[in-house]
Amino acid sequence: STSSNMIKLLARRLAQMVLIMAVISLVIFFIFDSDKFKKQIAVAELGNFGVAALSETDYQAWLTRKGLNVPFHERYVSWVGNLAKGDFGQSYEKGTPVGPLLLERLWNTGILAFWVFVLMVPLSLAFGILAGMREGSKLDRSLSFAAVFTTSLPEIATAIVLTVIFALGLKWLPAKAAM
Repeated sequence: STSSNMIKLLARRLAQMVLIMAVISLVIFFIFDSDKFKKQIAVAELGNFGVAALSETDYQAWLTRKGLNVPFHERYVSWVGNLAKGDFGQSYEKGTPVGPLLLERLWNTGILAFWVFVLMVPLSLAFGILAGMREGSKLDRSLSFAAVFTTSLPEIATAIVLTVIFALGLKWLPAKAAM
């Protein structure tokens, strides 16, 4: 029946999503387990001079205090177990729990997504109607080109252009980036 097919499809998609998340988290966890990133965590906390002044024994003791010298697989399994309990861990950079940081970022993303939706749906409908009213005209081709161009740009490039326009040029928004 249709409903059982839909349930099977949803279950398969959910399983795929969980598998993809597991593989990506494992790869990212592995990348950040490298000695290079452990040194960067130490530099972020202790500073370049502080890390340079540490003996190898002191550095290993620092890794032990941070739990960074525990074997990769043990730390990953512990992290996944804590994640399943709702404990997102501690931010090495901020020195605070990750959960509230994540919640704050998700809230900001939600606000941004709301305004994008509020602005883009009416604009898209209006431009679509305008282009459709005069199919093949210069207006239609211009709007089609603008649509393809703007959707082809990477988000980071769009963010930089919009920051320059709205924060630096028009000064409508605060510019908080280091650039």
